[in-house]
Amino acid sequence: MAFTFQPDPTLANFNSYCDVTFAKDFQDSRLNTTFLALPDSTIQRLLVWATRQLSQLEWQGSKTVIDQPQEWPRKYVFLKGGTSSSTDFDQYQFPWNSIPTFLKEATADLAGILAEDDVTEDSGVS
Repeated sequence: MAFTFQPDPTLANFNSYCDVTFAKDFQDSRLNTTFLALPDSTIQRLLVWATRQLSQLEWQGSKTVIDQPQEWPRKYVFLKGGTSSSTDFDQYQFPWNSIPTFLKEATADLAGILAEDDVTEDSGVS
């Protein structure tokens, strides 16, 4: 099966929480020249790997569409200070149809870590 990189959460084959440009900008701000020297095709694979790992976490709220391929985008994820009883309910939630910046940054950050070491390997410690 051919590898396809798809960072658009509105498409059925969505598989990355951020795109290559975002990841490069993030890693550039951290002065990670090793990551920046990687070919885009490698960065794409690292971003998909990082997305898969982040999708294993338990997240607040619920998937926007029950059979979407990743855990985000999500509904009912509240921003700090917002509750369901807030009068401006929608202003206190992450947008349900996009990937929040914190998750894009986490994806880019984890991709940078995975480029150097497979931190997902079982360490044998329980």
